[in-house]
Order: sequence, then C-alpha cells, then structure tokens
Amino acid sequence: MGKIFLLLFLFLFISIPTYSQNRECLNKNNEANWIVYNTSNSALPSNTILSIAIDGSGNKWIGAGISGLAKFDGTNFIVADITNSDLPDNTLLSIAIEGNNNKWIGTRNGGLA
Repeated sequence: MGKIFLLLFLFLFISIPTYSQNRECLNKNNEANWIVYNTSNSALPSNTILSIAIDGSGNKWIGAGISGLAKFDGTNFIVADITNSDLPDNTLLSIAIEGNNNKWIGTRNGGLA
C-alpha cells in the first residue's frame, strides 16, 4: 500500500506542468552552448512542451503541447498522436518511464495510457 501511494504521489507530482517564461521550445545544453529545437528548425510538432522523460536507451519522450508525443533519439523526431497511434488524447501532461521501459502517459482528457 505504501509503494502504491508513493508511486501515485510521484506520478501526480511530476504531472504538474511547469512553464518557463518565454521558453516554449526544447533546449539541449551542449557544454556551454544551447541547442534550441522548435517547429521551425526540427520535426518537433509544437513549441509548447509540457513534459519530458528519458528512457534507458537515452531517447527523449516529449509531451508536445496539444500535438501528441514526440520521441527524439538525438537526431530524429518521431511523432505519435491520435491520428497515427493508440493515444487517447493529444494533450500529454506527464510521462513516466519504468525501469523496464514501460511508458505511462498522463493525458488531459483521455486518462492514462
């Protein structure tokens, strides 16, 4: 029971979207320089990022505003949304990845995927 409560608490805690002032894009710090990924220079589907999680292989899973889920392997973006996947909603508020790489996606109106 304690583990379930802790997991639920952690999931709810990380599901609160954080917004940074005037920084609606995905940034990567490459030593002293920032690389900015946005819709004008990459296949990122939205400039509004609500959540990011990194899996065991180093892939970045990005909740891209109201535009679904983007997987970034460091070179390419692959986008999943309600038109090409089983996602129940395009607005992803949280992403959690278990040690075995199972992904838990918290959506705005579609529940948990």
